[in-house]
Amino acid sequence: MNVQLTAESLDANRIAKFSRSDYDHLAFGVIELDRGFIVRTYNQSESTIARRDPADTIGKHFFREVAPCTDVDDFRGRLVTLMEDGVPIDTEARFDYTFRFAWGSRRVRIRALRGADTCWVFVTPLRSFDDR
Repeated sequence: MNVQLTAESLDANRIAKFSRSDYDHLAFGVIELDRGFIVRTYNQSESTIARRDPADTIGKHFFREVAPCTDVDDFRGRLVTLMEDGVPIDTEARFDYTFRFAWGSRRVRIRALRGADTCWVFVTPLRSFDDR
């Protein structure tokens, strides 16, 4: 696999063909959510960004159990719109966001991408950790 891939270079068809190992070798966070916003994939880079074990996120509701700081219109609203019926595959939303954790905050660039029955969320850090 080409480790030079970026969050900007992937389409929904290509990322869906990756193996778990392929996800973990990407240099940016990858979160795959199903239509109910349940986490299906959570790669090692995202684990580093959020300081969460991927095993503790799979099968959990993203907005309620994994990243409650994203349960706001600025984030959740964009993903809900992206997953509405009739929205074509590879439709995307791009925005910058600040994750707020108990240990500090992290400014990131989000690229959310509509898949067939999933929403891919690619997370690229914009600056270093802001630990408190």
